[in-house]
Amino acid sequence: MIKKFKDQISFITYVTAEEQYGPLDISFSHEEYVGMVLTITPNNTNKVIPKNIYDKLYDIIWYNFYDNFDLLGYSADNIYHSQFTLQNNKGDLDMTSSAFSGSHEYETNEMVEEIKSILFDIVKVDYFLVLDISGKYDDPSKIEIQTYYLGQFNEENEDADIPDQNGNLKTRIIESILKWTKNYSYKCSSGEYDFDEFSLDFSVGSYENTDTWCHFYEESKGALVDLSVLEINPEEIEIEV
Repeated sequence: MIKKFKDQISFITYVTAEEQYGPLDISFSHEEYVGMVLTITPNNTNKVIPKNIYDKLYDIIWYNFYDNFDLLGYSADNIYHSQFTLQNNKGDLDMTSSAFSGSHEYETNEMVEEIKSILFDIVKVDYFLVLDISGKYDDPSKIEIQTYYLGQFNEENEDADIPDQNGNLKTRIIESILKWTKNYSYKCSSGEYDFDEFSLDFSVGSYENTDTWCHFYEESKGALVDLSVLEINPEEIEIEV
């Protein structure tokens, strides 16, 4: 039987009704050597979505919730995981259990140079710093520092602590790095979405032989893109059900 739907929302609302295929778990995951992979799975694993309906769902979800340059621009390149559930709630389409994660693995050199510039203005002597810090952007009390070591090489080329009276130097460094993480996150997302939590782990220094790395990950419990995106370009759908 051929069925017509006035738009994408009404189509997905129909598909997610309990008498059809029920709530759908949606997952975008970045896989090495493959790129972003989309999976659409009925919450009720006993139900199987026919190929023609699955393919239509796939196109709608891919081009609206991930590959949407009008909304996300190039900022979507930093997203490596996004998940949510679509369900029919008494005739209305709902999105629940939303979360997404991001990585800045392709911007390591840029991040290292920016962090070194910040530290140069604060430390003012040759140094190396290893820092592992994580927490919530909007709650400084939730910040956790797993590793912090600020040192330099002495005349014998041995590791030595940099004097830090009353911990003032450490405080300035942590405050500056926290400010940088938030600003860098905003720059990379172009302000199109916000993360709730972050994890930053790096080693940088002013010496040429400094063992250097930088890993910056972010997470959010919100939705990367909400259901209103389906209203931007209304599309009448005709499909066999």
